[in-house]
Amino acid sequence: MQPNVVVETGSAFGGTTQEIVRRLAENGHGHLFTLETNPERAAYVRDRIPPLPCWTLVEASSLEWEPPKGTPPIDLLFSDTERELRCDEVLYYRRWMRPGAIAVVHDSAWDAGPLRGWIENQIVVPGRGRAIDLPTP
Repeated sequence: MQPNVVVETGSAFGGTTQEIVRRLAENGHGHLFTLETNPERAAYVRDRIPPLPCWTLVEASSLEWEPPKGTPPIDLLFSDTERELRCDEVLYYRRWMRPGAIAVVHDSAWDAGPLRGWIENQIVVPGRGRAIDLPTP
């Protein structure tokens, strides 16, 4: 995958952020917007990852932030904020996602699968997509 625009909601301790930034730098193109509302976590991630042109850390709510004007459509959404916000995030960002974009919802099998069921009923279009389980080791 060679995304041009990636949006990550929630940074936790920056592991996923760091890996996406590294891969975008290797690709030689693409940009990651990481959204984080927790100031301590934002500071931690900012200290962990050096400033690079392919990465912007945004201290804002995932349900209020909009891609800057002129930003190409989102190719990859990585939803990893509070579990109860993840469904709303996918719906919110769909308007900026290109057709065929990938939405990754972390921990989608939590609590016996209500999020997984929602994904299959609300997001996956019959005949055009499917949910894929990628369990955390």
